[in-house]
Amino acid sequence: AETYYLRFHKNGVCDKIGSLTLTTKVPTKSTTLFDSPIYICPNVTTTLDAGPGYAAPGSIKWSTNQTSQKTSVGVGEYWVDLTNAAGCIYRQNISVKAVPLPQITGVEIQGGTVTVLVSDGNSPYQYSVNGSGYQTSNSFTNIPVGDYTIYVISKDQCIPVTTGINILRILNVITPNDDGKNDILDYSDLLRKDNPFLQIFNRFGVSVFKGD
Repeated sequence: AETYYLRFHKNGVCDKIGSLTLTTKVPTKSTTLFDSPIYICPNVTTTLDAGPGYAAPGSIKWSTNQTSQKTSVGVGEYWVDLTNAAGCIYRQNISVKAVPLPQITGVEIQGGTVTVLVSDGNSPYQYSVNGSGYQTSNSFTNIPVGDYTIYVISKDQCIPVTTGINILRILNVITPNDDGKNDILDYSDLLRKDNPFLQIFNRFGVSVFKGD
């Protein structure tokens, strides 16, 4: 962007000097939008702000067909055309990605002690039984017999991931002699478990029943 001079020459004619001034128009990039991805929780929206300096009508055009300085979007790929006072257009791309949620990979139950196993997502995690009283430890003790829902939240504080569990009433003896005491062993709740297996031994330690 400067002035250039040209000499016009022809034999028998005096030279002429001409000038040509070039002006460079530089597009203006947004100071509030960045090339790195924006991470948000799944199923929520965030506000994209093109920033100041684009007050003229038509100076902002989003891929969402909006022309305001700000636009609300969910997870996806977007762009915005920014036209400055010189008339130059800069297209800026914006990537909005979902925060990876944690995955409950397993729940270990030993009597009334429940241990939750989690992977993925962004740690540290918080854990809860039935959605209240979150704690940083993945173990719960003295959980009574019954059905429960385990909740896990990552540090991003997005929606919790959940899984259902059942605490069994452990009966370790059966005496089916029709005296009304320990005649029936009901472990039908095992049907809720993955790959259940049951084995019964007599008083001498000999296996008398196996079942899945």
